[in-house]
Amino acid sequence: MDSLFTSLRKYRPREKNDPLENFVTEAFAWLLRKDSELGQYFIGRISERLTSKGKGFTLRTDEVTWSTQENYDRVYPDMEARLSGMTLVFEHKIHAPLHDNQLQSYRSFHERMGNKYRLILITGHHSQHAQDPDLALCWYDIYQLIESYIETKQSNGLTWIVKDFLQLLKTEGLGPLAPISHIGIWHYQEAIELRSQLESLIGRVSQYPWPMNTGYSSEVKNKEGVIGIQFGRISSTGSGKAAWKPGVFIGFVLDGSDHKIRKRQIGGLNMCLNMSISEKFHDQYATWPEYKQLVEELAVEVSESKQDWTLYNHREETSPFNAWHPLYLEYPVLDLFKGTSESKEQEERFISMAEEALKMLASCPAFARLEKKLSE
Repeated sequence: MDSLFTSLRKYRPREKNDPLENFVTEAFAWLLRKDSELGQYFIGRISERLTSKGKGFTLRTDEVTWSTQENYDRVYPDMEARLSGMTLVFEHKIHAPLHDNQLQSYRSFHERMGNKYRLILITGHHSQHAQDPDLALCWYDIYQLIESYIETKQSNGLTWIVKDFLQLLKTEGLGPLAPISHIGIWHYQEAIELRSQLESLIGRVSQYPWPMNTGYSSEVKNKEGVIGIQFGRISSTGSGKAAWKPGVFIGFVLDGSDHKIRKRQIGGLNMCLNMSISEKFHDQYATWPEYKQLVEELAVEVSESKQDWTLYNHREETSPFNAWHPLYLEYPVLDLFKGTSESKEQEERFISMAEEALKMLASCPAFARLEKKLSE
């Protein structure tokens, strides 16, 4: 007999094992088994999202077998949906990150067996998305999907328990994003410590001989939501004040409100290089050939880099942008420090990536021409 309470009884709290994660998995799998219409609706939406990412498959939902903790040669994915000719493998996380090579172990199993499969990762937050699944979702995506199912279907004998599952997700902070989020509360202390750790890192590397063009001074910048090293052009008038003609920053933007980049921070913190331009040029520089050429040359540098940098040109965006800081190179901090355990390792990683970003910018011929144009 497929009893909900029997399913939930399968797991007991164990060291290094999140009982909430297991509870949610078993409740979700039970619902998908018991409410076949919900199960088919869910697979249909998953199929649509996979198709949009070029990972689509021929969908046949007439026979679907839902199970949890299948044995893949001593590794156990959270949930599996077995269809005709396709297996959907689900890994669920709430607070914890993925284990090393966790998704690869599932891939290896199905590839050894010659199975057609897709890997779907569901987590509490975008920042936990890693290891290149075929589709990555958050639990609030699942909440919205089930909510849309309820809105489009007539009530049946299971509607009440489906709604109860949504209430479970909401209660545990896995439903619609709240202004004061559960994620923020869970990680508040770590966030405070992270800021001081980044401040310490920047302090230790601040005197490094950075590969900037001549005529720049540097200083540690720790205000307005950023922590890093700010380079400014030394004034030709002898005033001693460094100017943004242009300015170059390398470090971390912790609060993207002023820079208008909050949407890009949903997936986690980024290391960034940004170029800044003084206010007197704000209504001009976007039309200059020197600026346009710099954007093109920097895009080539990024495409040829072995690192996964992303270039943003804010002057091409239709949404509100900060004209002071038009160009950004960004790299995920999770990837920057992945696999490190010592502060020396993290310093070396930061220096290496910062050097590459600064060299990419300085090596663009248009950058020197823009410097000259801003100094006229």
